[in-house]
Amino acid sequence: MHSGLPLLASMLLLPGPEWALRDIDWTRPSHVALQKDPAAVWARPRFAVNGVPLFVATADDDDDDSVPALDTSLEHTTRTSESVWDGSLVLAKLLERQCAAGSCPSLGVRLAGSRAIELGAGRGIAGMAAAALGANVVLTDIDPAIPPLERIVAINGLAAGAVAHGHIAGCIERVAPLDWTASDAHLAALRPPLFDLVLAADVVWVQDLIVPLVETLSELVHPNAVALLAHQSRSSRGDNTLFDSLARAGLAAEAVDRSLLDPAFAKPGITVYRISRPKE
Repeated sequence: MHSGLPLLASMLLLPGPEWALRDIDWTRPSHVALQKDPAAVWARPRFAVNGVPLFVATADDDDDDSVPALDTSLEHTTRTSESVWDGSLVLAKLLERQCAAGSCPSLGVRLAGSRAIELGAGRGIAGMAAAALGANVVLTDIDPAIPPLERIVAINGLAAGAVAHGHIAGCIERVAPLDWTASDAHLAALRPPLFDLVLAADVVWVQDLIVPLVETLSELVHPNAVALLAHQSRSSRGDNTLFDSLARAGLAAEAVDRSLLDPAFAKPGITVYRISRPKE
C-alpha cells in the first residue's frame, strides 16, 4: 500500500467494510485468565484456522502487551489497516477448507513448507491463517501499520522461533514495510528466496493504487508462484483497471469456484481470484 497518497473522495471506490463480523471476539484473554483456565480462550466466539484462534488485541493492560493504535491524524488510506476486512476472512477460510492437509490441489498451491507473502496485510488475518496451515509468511503493509502488526503477531505466538502451538509447522517469518508505489527497494530486502504464494485481501478500493498493486504482483508472481486475491467488486471502473492491468502485466486471473469457499464465510460480491503467470 502507499502512505503518502493524497486522499481524494473520487478515488475511493468504497469508504470501508460493510459486513457485520458476526459475534467474533478478536481479543485474547489475559495471561492471568489463561493461566487459571486455558479453555477460557474458547469462552467467547473466536475466528480460528486449523484449530488456532486468531486475535488482533489482548485483554492485558500493560503497555508491553497492548497493540499500539495508529495516529488519528493519519490519512484514511492508512487507518484502514486497523480494520479486519471481509475479504481476509473469506480468504483465510478458503485456505483452511482447501489446504488443511498442507497441499491444496484444488487451488494449485501448497502451504506446508512454502514461503508466502501477504500484501496490504492490515491485521494479518490471511497471512496468519497461512502460517497456521504450515506456510512461512512475510506480512507487509505501509510503515505506520508495521508496529501494530508486529504486536499482533506476538499476541498470536506466531513469530519465527516462538510458535506457541505445537501442531503448527509454519510461522510469521517477519513483518516488513512494502509501499506498492516504491516497491523495488522493499522487495529487494525480502528476496531471495522467491515466494511461492502471494496473498491479498480487500486491497482494491483506491483507484490510484490499483496499477501500483498490479506492478507489485507482477514482481512477485514468477512462473512457479501463485497469487490469491480476495476481491470485493466496488465499481466497474476499478474492476476494469484491475483486470486490464493484470492482462498487460502478463498475468492470468481465474475466479476460484465458489463451491470451494467455506459457505459460512462466503459473501456475494467477494470473489477469490487465482493469479498466475502462464508458462511459455
